[in-house]
Amino acid sequence: MKINVTLQFLLCFCFMASVSFGQTDKGSFLLGGSIGFAHNNTTTYITNSGSTETRSFTIDAQPSISYFIIDRLAVGLITPYSYSKIKSKYAGSESTSTDKSYSVGPAVRYYFPLGSEWAIFPEASYSYGWTWNNDLTNKTRVFQGGVGLVYFLNQSVGVEGRAFYRNAHTNYEDVPGAYRGRSSDEPNFNFSLGVQIYFAGKANP
Repeated sequence: MKINVTLQFLLCFCFMASVSFGQTDKGSFLLGGSIGFAHNNTTTYITNSGSTETRSFTIDAQPSISYFIIDRLAVGLITPYSYSKIKSKYAGSESTSTDKSYSVGPAVRYYFPLGSEWAIFPEASYSYGWTWNNDLTNKTRVFQGGVGLVYFLNQSVGVEGRAFYRNAHTNYEDVPGAYRGRSSDEPNFNFSLGVQIYFAGKANP
């Protein structure tokens, strides 16, 4: 069974509600991020060797900030972080491990307006960082790409949903034994709902 709930969270400034500007105009900023929770129960059956049961709980956070270099095109920085606690049971024995990862890299999105209150935006990001498993440190690269739909509640706040593909590529350089020098890919598809805050350096005339 898998439960995956993704919520967008933002740092709000109380004065933003009174600011009036074009959300996606050149010179505007976009402040936001995401928080995700995932719980997985999996059973792997091994021929003539019984089965392995694995339970994991993961928290993902993806704060970001972007700047509109031209109208509708926002370029910025994303800093994904995740924490996982994993419990495994095999042949009557149990083990527990923790995984943490942090990366940083560029992100870009472009808005296609649908009237005055709606817009569609494709979005992509690529970040580079590290994973920690107990005392081991390895390098990771994360690619995300997808499309979203945003509804502007007012000049400063947009409610959006995103469907996107994510792949984390990890190089095992600090792992002893046969896995040293190998790599892994973890592709998956996700959907997120949330809120973003838009603010600009200049008001509309």
